[in-house]
Amino acid sequence: FTLGVTIERSMAPSKRSKVAFVAQVLTCLTLSFPITSAMAFTLPHQKPVYDKPPPSSNQQSRRSLLTTTLSTIATATSPLLVILPSQPCHGATDTDETPLPPTSSIYTKTVKDLIQYSFTPPANFKPPSKKPLATHLDEVNFVSDGARGYQYGITVDPVRINSLAEFGTPQEVAERVLAAERARDGVFDVTLLDTLEVPGGGYGIDYISDGKRGTKHFCTRIYIKQKSLVVLTAQVKESEFNERKVELFDTLNTFVVEPK
Repeated sequence: FTLGVTIERSMAPSKRSKVAFVAQVLTCLTLSFPITSAMAFTLPHQKPVYDKPPPSSNQQSRRSLLTTTLSTIATATSPLLVILPSQPCHGATDTDETPLPPTSSIYTKTVKDLIQYSFTPPANFKPPSKKPLATHLDEVNFVSDGARGYQYGITVDPVRINSLAEFGTPQEVAERVLAAERARDGVFDVTLLDTLEVPGGGYGIDYISDGKRGTKHFCTRIYIKQKSLVVLTAQVKESEFNERKVELFDTLNTFVVEPK
C-alpha cells in the first residue's frame, strides 16, 4: 500500500498535527523511520498494541516521521519485506553507553549488542536525555543550552532489510520523506536542498520545512547496520543556519555507526 494510505489508517485526520505526522512517517520508512512511533503502524490485518495509552501528538518527535517513512518505502518496494508493527519498545535499556558528558566529548553507545555508534555534540550542549516512554529501540537527544530549537537526536530501530540500497537511491528516499512532510498539517512548503551518500554506507538528506511553527532546517544521516536503522537528525531555525552551518556539518561528520 502507499505511504498516504498507511498514514491515513494509522492516524485520524484530526490528529495529524505537525509533530505527530513527522513521527508517524519516520516509523513507516524504516522500522522497525521514525521518524518506532507511539501511534502504532500496522498491516491491514493487525491491531495496534500499546502497554499504555499512546502519547498525545505533541509528544511525538519529527525523527519518528523519518523512521515511519523508511518502513513504508520498504513495504511498498518489496512484498517480501515484513515490517514489524510499531509499539513501545521493551528492553530498550539493554545498551552500554559512556557517562553523560558535561561538556563536549565523544558519546559512544552499544545497542542490543548489534551496533555501536559514536557522536560528538558541540561543547555547549546539554547531556543527552531520554524520553519517559520508549517509542524507539533506543533514542537520545542533545539540546543546545543557549539556542532554542537547535538540537540533535539519534534513534535506533529494527528493520528486516540489510542495506539502504534496498530502499533506493538517496534521491528516491528523499522524495518519499519530503512528500510525507508536505502532506502534514501546518506545513506550507518543503524544499529539498541536498542528498548524498556519506562514508560508511549512509545517506544524507538536507531540507527546509516552512510551517506554522516557523521555518526549520533539517539535516539527516541515515544508516542500516545489522538490520538496525540508525538515524541522526540535526534541527536548527533556518534564520540561524548560516551562523551555525560550519559547526552543524562538523558535528554531523563525527557520527560513526559500526556493527558490533
